[in-house]
Amino acid sequence: GKAVKAINVVLNTALIIFVILSLAVNVLVLAVSVATPQTEVAISGVIPYVFQSGTMEPAIMKNDLAFFNKIDVQYPVNTGDVVLFKEDNTVYVERVLAKSGDTLTVDIDKYPPLSEKGSLKKDIQRSVVYGVYSSRNRWLGALILFLNSIFGRVLFLFIPSILIFFNKPIKKFLQTFSKLESQK
Repeated sequence: GKAVKAINVVLNTALIIFVILSLAVNVLVLAVSVATPQTEVAISGVIPYVFQSGTMEPAIMKNDLAFFNKIDVQYPVNTGDVVLFKEDNTVYVERVLAKSGDTLTVDIDKYPPLSEKGSLKKDIQRSVVYGVYSSRNRWLGALILFLNSIFGRVLFLFIPSILIFFNKPIKKFLQTFSKLESQK
């Protein structure tokens, strides 16, 4: 009686929470996954970007989900800012080392081994900068990369779908199982 009802409530609540969390995570993953160099997605003026290199360590680590404030040409960019800009349809994340009028000198923070420090330093026009780094989340980036894998997709799309469509047979099985366990 009461034990079965309690198990029912717990199972229904757990199922609902799991499905809602799965859907929320999938919406986040889709929003960030759509953010390719050709089509960044700004959510409330923030550009999420899964960082795929170690060139800006320790400020931004490899696989971090970095957040950049979307800016226009009027926004002041300062020396020391980490900026998001595009050249030849390639997105770059680099630190501003110097400013001279509308020209910014930018470079990466961490050079790969055997690379000459300063070899990637370049001058860019302020007009190509469209984001300024604001923060990062270490675990969301790793989660998004995981969820973009086959196993991640199965775990967060396929399993919740099965739970939604087959929740009654699953509940009956669990109730039968719990009755058998309580009779032992």
